[in-house]
Amino acid sequence: MLTLWKVGRVELPRITKVYRDALAGLDGAKNADVAGHGEVFSLWAKARGELRRVLVLSARRTEAASDAVCRAIAEYTGADADGRTSTAVAGQELWRKINDPGEVDPGDPEQNPPPAPARGTA
Repeated sequence: MLTLWKVGRVELPRITKVYRDALAGLDGAKNADVAGHGEVFSLWAKARGELRRVLVLSARRTEAASDAVCRAIAEYTGADADGRTSTAVAGQELWRKINDPGEVDPGDPEQNPPPAPARGTA
């Protein structure tokens, strides 16, 4: 259960953040280093548009995968995806492991959920 929690709450959201950061960089490079509206600009605009579509789709799918893993955990534990309010043994054990510094170091950002991104930004 802890491994699933790490996938759904830590790893997949971090991958989603990579896509969103790439989108932000791409959106900031709409006209970067392209002079005029000639052939190079036209090719850049086309490539940029396609790359943006791929990044948006990837971010959305990764976010959906994270949500699905968290829903599966919640269903199994009978509570939320952290097992916080669970009366089931599996949920209580998950909550204990998440809060055990030997399992999840609270001071290590790589072992904890990233800050929640604004939904619907991709």
